[in-house]
Amino acid sequence: MTGRITKILAAVDFSEASLNALETAASIAAKCEAVLYILYAHDNILEFIGINTAAARSVNNNSSDILAAICHDVTQKFHIRPIVIEYHLQANEAILKTIVTHDCDLVVMGTCGESGLRKGHIGTTAYSIIKYSVRPVLLIPPGRSFRQFKRPLYPIRPVASAFKHYQVLHQLLEKDSVLEVLGLYYPGEKDTLYDIRELMSRMKTKMELDKITANVSVCDITNIPGDILNKADTSRSDLIVIGPATDLTIKPFYVGPRSYYIIQNAKTPLLVIDKMARFNARAQLAD
Repeated sequence: MTGRITKILAAVDFSEASLNALETAASIAAKCEAVLYILYAHDNILEFIGINTAAARSVNNNSSDILAAICHDVTQKFHIRPIVIEYHLQANEAILKTIVTHDCDLVVMGTCGESGLRKGHIGTTAYSIIKYSVRPVLLIPPGRSFRQFKRPLYPIRPVASAFKHYQVLHQLLEKDSVLEVLGLYYPGEKDTLYDIRELMSRMKTKMELDKITANVSVCDITNIPGDILNKADTSRSDLIVIGPATDLTIKPFYVGPRSYYIIQNAKTPLLVIDKMARFNARAQLAD
């Protein structure tokens, strides 16, 4: 399969949020028959600023034993054998290094870690990764684990390449999933660009093979973040795709204001796939 997910990275710091994200990563790895890497970073930032608590030292000193227990649990639940990686680096540096050195196809992580959750704020590590990662990042909010996705929300612009990220998205979905496609138009634009339903018709055969159906709706993009979050609530979406359609100006290493607002305020998991150059380049080589 072109662009198949074969390597998944789950970053953990032993917080509840990161362990929930690991559950999601393991479920996807089992589904895709992918290699699962579990990464723990011995982040010494607290020591660097003069805070070196006994609890932090205890976790770091016993990390290998904790990781072994986590791997055993994953193997028992999902029948896969994860590969553990430990780095003595800051968390964001360790994650980005692992993405590159192990050629990971997908990164799964919690939206907040050891520092906890503040309303309207994701963790600094999660923000750094979605900003700099060249591979898709799946962000899992705290509070519960997500082992499957069946009702994703996919906002798209009416352009020929609207569904180019479907090759990644459909691998995360269960059979008989319902894809909520939200067409984003400028006011008065509906007669000047591709029709969303015309674009959908080109995907019909592929989606039938994947056993995925779609609902299509449109909205004027006067308030993209609010419209997307409202649509996610009303359609009971369990995943929101954040791609180039969300912010029309895409820059390297930049999270646009609309994407940022959605990421900060969404109650559901988010698949961030703005930066896909390397993923698509490898997929083209496989053709």
